[in-house]
Amino acid sequence: MDETHLFRANVKKVSLPLFMEKTDFDSTNVLIWGVVLLGGIGFFVVWGLTNAYP
Repeated sequence: MDETHLFRANVKKVSLPLFMEKTDFDSTNVLIWGVVLLGGIGFFVVWGLTNAYP
């Protein structure tokens, strides 16, 4: 029973720094770039569909 507890504690010690590595600025930056890129792709698709049949 103690071995399982120690294993879970070690897993938490290893996994927490991986998730806590990103700061708020990093997450906001990724969110903004994601919106810009997806918006650009969406705009390109709409532009292509409207200009497909002259």
